[in-house]
Amino acid sequence: MDQPWRVILDKDRSAAMNMALDEALHLSCAEPGGSPTLRLYGWNKPSLSIGYSQRMGDVCMEYCKSAGMEIVRRPTGGRAVLHGHDVTFGISIKEDRIPEGCTGVRTSHKWLMAGIVEGLKSLNLQADLGANPGDKVLRHAHTGNCFAHTAECDVRVGAVKAVGAAQVRRFGALLQQGSVPVNRPTVDIGRIFTGRAEEMQLPIPSGISKEAIQKAIVEGFRQALGIQILAGGLTEREIETAKSLASNKYSTDEWTFRLL
Repeated sequence: MDQPWRVILDKDRSAAMNMALDEALHLSCAEPGGSPTLRLYGWNKPSLSIGYSQRMGDVCMEYCKSAGMEIVRRPTGGRAVLHGHDVTFGISIKEDRIPEGCTGVRTSHKWLMAGIVEGLKSLNLQADLGANPGDKVLRHAHTGNCFAHTAECDVRVGAVKAVGAAQVRRFGALLQQGSVPVNRPTVDIGRIFTGRAEEMQLPIPSGISKEAIQKAIVEGFRQALGIQILAGGLTEREIETAKSLASNKYSTDEWTFRLL
């Protein structure tokens, strides 16, 4: 029988601790006997996560500071994602547990995002994976905003990008991080990236709670990936590892601002 997936419905945390926990779970998963893990979580204040190789010049630091936002650099790649109004997830799984034919970056992304699509569909949303037939792929080259870039492997609801996701692989295990915008953000996303006020398109209709989306995503993974789900929590070792990573890595300027 395939190894069950551990699902953690976590609380809202700081930006540094959220990234540290995702890395700690990635490291834990890579160890012998480590289980695949899906963590769903939130943020205790508006925050901006920057891609591993993204330059800080993509972001208006003056506005972020004036808005009281936390900024953190992710262990995964991609462009910047605004958090605090979203459902965020971190998925860790050993590479040898990924089904045959899905081991590449793009194919593993599609395999994992099938769980998100299934979950959103269960909420009567028109979710799909890929660009609309006949639509051009949108690539706004002059902004660092993840949700201003759409590609053929993105999850969308109707014509709106519904998930920003990125991946990293280390020690024989994969970490995929992602965000599903739910509510309208309390800060101006346009001023973060372009210096101009702009409104964010939301893929989720008002009235659907974060809790409902989390529950739907868990069930979507169970059905789409054909996996067994076990509710779980963080181990003491994972918490201690995360505290160290948050203090010595993710809360430091040396890590966050290493690429200007």
